[in-house]
Amino acid sequence: MLGFSIRYLFFFFFVRILSGIFICFQVNIFRVFSIRNHFVELYTI
Repeated sequence: MLGFSIRYLFFFFFVRILSGIFICFQVNIFRVFSIRNHFVELYTI
């Protein structure tokens, strides 16, 4: 029972870390695209 709970905790932390990295990656990609669109708008005007 104790080993199962430890394994579940490790799995939970692993999923949380992966989801956090994925969310940060998505936010960085969105920020890069928004900055690029901003520069495109500046240059087209």
